[in-house]
Amino acid sequence: MRRVVEGLLSVKNSLSGGGKDYIVRVIEAPDYRIINVCDEEVFGLTLKEKDLEIHISKEFYGGERVGEEELMELLRNASIINLTGRRCVDLAVSRGFAHKDAVKKVKNVSFLMIFKFMRG
Repeated sequence: MRRVVEGLLSVKNSLSGGGKDYIVRVIEAPDYRIINVCDEEVFGLTLKEKDLEIHISKEFYGGERVGEEELMELLRNASIINLTGRRCVDLAVSRGFAHKDAVKKVKNVSFLMIFKFMRG
């Protein structure tokens, strides 16, 4: 656990500045846009619960650091949204992107997946 915490502190230090609180990766395709978001304080953690292991990795979430307003704009224009961390999940729920009952937790870290189905 100590190594995970030290790694997280190292990531936080390398990303410091500007009051930006979320790590975001945007994946663009012709017919959809996927947004992977995590709170900066869970970035780099590995969560284990029973037979489940989740690594909140740079490969999945790593991209850019954004603040709340930038995040809201990205969420409004996304087709698929993956959120990890209490703050970004609570923000999405409070702004009407999903219902609170859709939120799942692993080791007390919130997870939420949102799929927007649009008529063409």
